[in-house]
Amino acid sequence: MPVLKRAFANGLDPTPPEIRAEHKARWYGDEDVESARVAEDRTEYIDWLLRDVLNWNADYLTGAELPDTLAGGVSHHDVTVVPTGVYQPTSVAPVDLFDEPSDVEGIVSSSEDEARVLVFSLLAGTDPRSRPRTDTWSATWLQRSAMSCRHHDVPLALVTDGDYFTLVHAPRGGATGWGTWRASEFASESVMLDSLRSMLHSRRFIATAETDTPEALLTESIASQAEVTDQLGTQVRRATELLVNAISRADRSRDGTLLAGVEPHEVYEAAVTMMMRTVFLLVAEENDLLPIDNQHYQDLYAVRTLRESLQQESYLNPEVLETRTTAWHRLLATSRAVHSGVHHEDLSVPAYGGNLFDPDRFPFLEGRTSEGTWQTAPGTPIPVTDLDVLAILEALLVLRFRSSSGVTDTRRLSYRYVDVEQIGHIYERLLDHDAVVTEHVVLGLMGKAGEEPEIALPELEAKLIDGEDALVAWLSNKDAVVAGRRVGTKKQVEKLLSESVDRHRRSGLGQACQGDMSLAARIEPFANLLRLDLRERPLVFLEGAVYVTETGARRDSGTAYTTRDLAEEVAEHTLAPLCYSPGPQDTPDTNEWRIRSSADILDLKVCDPAVGSGAILVAACRYLAQQLVHAWRAEGVPRR
Repeated sequence: MPVLKRAFANGLDPTPPEIRAEHKARWYGDEDVESARVAEDRTEYIDWLLRDVLNWNADYLTGAELPDTLAGGVSHHDVTVVPTGVYQPTSVAPVDLFDEPSDVEGIVSSSEDEARVLVFSLLAGTDPRSRPRTDTWSATWLQRSAMSCRHHDVPLALVTDGDYFTLVHAPRGGATGWGTWRASEFASESVMLDSLRSMLHSRRFIATAETDTPEALLTESIASQAEVTDQLGTQVRRATELLVNAISRADRSRDGTLLAGVEPHEVYEAAVTMMMRTVFLLVAEENDLLPIDNQHYQDLYAVRTLRESLQQESYLNPEVLETRTTAWHRLLATSRAVHSGVHHEDLSVPAYGGNLFDPDRFPFLEGRTSEGTWQTAPGTPIPVTDLDVLAILEALLVLRFRSSSGVTDTRRLSYRYVDVEQIGHIYERLLDHDAVVTEHVVLGLMGKAGEEPEIALPELEAKLIDGEDALVAWLSNKDAVVAGRRVGTKKQVEKLLSESVDRHRRSGLGQACQGDMSLAARIEPFANLLRLDLRERPLVFLEGAVYVTETGARRDSGTAYTTRDLAEEVAEHTLAPLCYSPGPQDTPDTNEWRIRSSADILDLKVCDPAVGSGAILVAACRYLAQQLVHAWRAEGVPRR
């Protein structure tokens, strides 16, 4: 979204009314607009849309006009992939296309023939995500076009049957991405045609700044997506800290009976598990893998709608949410439903089993001991308030970015497009932390995200006795407090210590000390150094509390985030020799490769001894699934 806002600061380019009228005439013909007919051949419509609507005109080359370098195509597994057309601009759009003369500076000028978009025109009714049934190769049209992009070093392709217009971004050495417009929705959803023209009009290629070409925007978007992943990882970690603190407070209010016999590390593992359960549920619900349209599921189990209902209640009566724990019970109930299924005439959820959602893995979350099972042993779940759950869901669903100017940019996250690898990266960000028990009062101080120090109050008081200058020097020295974890620079620390404590922070400090005003008075000199939790409360951990701190385990073990494109490359080069005979171990010519039998592929066993979050195993699963379909096709198995 930030990339689009920058590139289209004034909004999308509106489509002229005459183009909309001609679209309706061409799409619906002489029939009534409400009863659309499906043309068997949409070649003329595709040609009109590309040449006239997108203004590609004579720069859109087809048939015999295709350059020799493209006409030969690229061969893979006895299949030759040849684009049906190419957009190859040779001129710059007129200056009067721009609103301001200054916009002309830095425009792209194509003086040489350069292919910018490969076009693959399919038969009407062909979904670009489908696999062709005319050959044995199991790759989809999207995969074939991506392979062609990389072979010809043209990062963009447009795959279309005249209804689906799918833009494929497949830069050499990068991951593949795509987005689809539907011509059948141009009349009812006017923004569809506006966005297609804004993104792929000729002036976007040849008369715009180099940073604003479609290729550049998509490359920038990938970098922005990495920023989104990092920010989500940070917010999930903070949500985990909030949950651990909520569990610890509940245990203290019950005189330590809730966590009796439970180690701090197990508390942290349980909190991480609840976070990952929630992330997986959001992904599943937004991809319709759970019955989100069922009213009973929405009312009783859905996570996606829980935040909105809690948010509405918080506006009316936040005091009730502070004492109520029904949202936490709902998360536990949904975990049970996914693990063991729901079998009712009005709602059906299959039992998925597995370790992640197992209610007996951390029975203390439900107020049970390890004796018995969740079906037989009653329990009273740990009282995590609805306001805590709301703060956790806000952290998972709303990303907050703070710019250098201090402005906070808020973005609603859609889990529909969160990759499995991104979920793995989020999980790996949690491996650098663990839970410990305090021996003294400990303060959570500000610092670099993920590396904030936690320091015992007596230690801070001892440093202050030596004078404020000594305290400032110590807190700003990354090797003095905790290696690599300082509060800030010397100027930042001096500023925080010199500022007066505002009323809101002083009030929060009293709450954090559970009414112990003498303790609050001891902490007040350091109050502005305290970081706040997701509910804007100062982080003060009382004696005997369980809290989260950085351990460096992930860094020390060398664990690193594996990107999707790297994981897929590792999987392909490792598994191809096992799936083909002859194969890459025999010849580099893929046309001579022969797929092994489906039985041989199904008999393979894959082990990743350094599995981490499973990115390479997921890539291996994808690759083997594709080769299995290839083998079925070669064996003549129907409907595969």
